Amino acid sequence: MHFSYDKLKIYNISNHVFYWLYTREQPNGQLLNRSDPSMIKSTNFNVKNPIKILVHGWLGSFYEKKCFCAHIVKAYLQAGSYNVICVDWMQLSFDLMYVSAKINVKYIGYDIAKVLKILTNNMKVGSENIHLIGHGMGAHIVGYTGKKLNGQIPRITGLDPAMPLYENTDPKYRINKNDAIFVDIIHTNGNSFGLFKLLGHIDFYPNGGKVQSNCTILDKVTGGACS
Repeated sequence: MHFSYDKLKIYNISNHVFYWLYTREQPNGQLLNRSDPSMIKSTNFNVKNPIKILVHGWLGSFYEKKCFCAHIVKAYLQAGSYNVICVDWMQLSFDLMYVSAKINVKYIGYDIAKVLKILTNNMKVGSENIHLIGHGMGAHIVGYTGKKLNGQIPRITGLDPAMPLYENTDPKYRINKNDAIFVDIIHTNGNSFGLFKLLGHIDFYPNGGKVQSNCTILDKVTGGACS
C-alpha cells in the first residue's frame, strides 16, 4: 500500500499538544499556559530540581492511570524532587492512520524545543538539568527535539523506539545518538513494535530485548504489546 504524504493532515501543533507539570507539591499536575511566556512562574516549578520531559507514543493515552506518563511521574516523585513535565499529544496520537500520526512527529518535537526555550529563558534554568524520555513514537519525537536544539540536550532516553516506518530510515528522521550529549535506549520489544538495532551511545536489551518473561504466549502472537 502506498500513502500519499501530501494528502495527510499536518495539524496546528500548538492547538493539540499540552504540557502538564508534576511536582511533589502538586502531584496531580498543573497545565502550563503556553500562551503566556511567564507561564511557569505561577506554578510549583523549582529551578533547583532536575527536569524530566515525558512523551508517550502512538495511541498513547494521557489520562488513564495505567498510562506511560502516570507510571513514570509516580516513580520520579517517589524517588526525589523533580519537575516532571508530561507532553500530552493524545489528540494527534489517537489517529488510527499510523502514517498520519508519524507525519506530525517532527513538528511535535520542534514544539517541545520551543517550550523548552521559553522555560529556560524565563526561569533561568540551565540546560544541564534537562532529560527527555520518549516511548514508542514518542522516542522519535524527543529525537527531533534534540535535533532542533543542535544535540545540546544533556540526555535523551528512548524506550522501545517505534519500528514501523522507521526501520530503514536515515538517522536524521529517527532518534539517534547525535540528538543529545548522551542517548540511551532500552529495547524490550525489538523487531515487533520496537526497533532492535543499536541507536544510542548505550543500548540496553533486558532479557534479550524482544519478549519479556512475564508476557503470555497470546501476547507473543499478537505483536508483543506486553513487552
